[in-house]
Amino acid sequence: MTKSEFLQLLSEKLSQLPAAEIERSVSYFSEIIDDRIEDGFSEEEAVAKLDSIDDISEQILCEMPITAIVKTKIKSSKKPSTLQLVLIILGIPFWLPVLIAVFSVIMSVYIVIWSVIISLFAVIFALVLSGIITIALSPFLFAQDPSYLLVQIGISLVCAGIGAVLFFPCVRLSSLLIKQTVSFSKFLKSYIIKSFI
Repeated sequence: MTKSEFLQLLSEKLSQLPAAEIERSVSYFSEIIDDRIEDGFSEEEAVAKLDSIDDISEQILCEMPITAIVKTKIKSSKKPSTLQLVLIILGIPFWLPVLIAVFSVIMSVYIVIWSVIISLFAVIFALVLSGIITIALSPFLFAQDPSYLLVQIGISLVCAGIGAVLFFPCVRLSSLLIKQTVSFSKFLKSYIIKSFI
């Protein structure tokens, strides 16, 4: 595939984007191809080294804000007919509650997951803090009974140790959840873009 064919196909794939964004993407990939040609590749080899047009266009669409895509799509689409408007308005009692319910379920799942993680961090913080405070206050217990002091220091060290040991898995779990949240958000955005376009 030649450079002009590649750029033409890319422009067609990105036709739902604003014209300025299409021009920016096309010029970016034009420069990449030109750089590879300067490095000694033929035009076809330089184009072949790029990802497929579908992958490139999907990545560009996923990086664009949904609002920009929707605005461009609305501007380029024809006005809805009277029948379509009537059906949309009459369908509000059905699709609006379903949309709200789906959004509420997704948000409640995230709230529950994050509540559990925040609770785990609170427990870890409480264990470590109680261990430190108990160790700091243990010299005052020495006057009462030395054996009580040793038991108290042992319990406080166990509490602080459990908190310290649980901290790293909890941080790892939080990091994993953040990555999954970002991944799910990208999936949801690409699904919305594909279904809308």
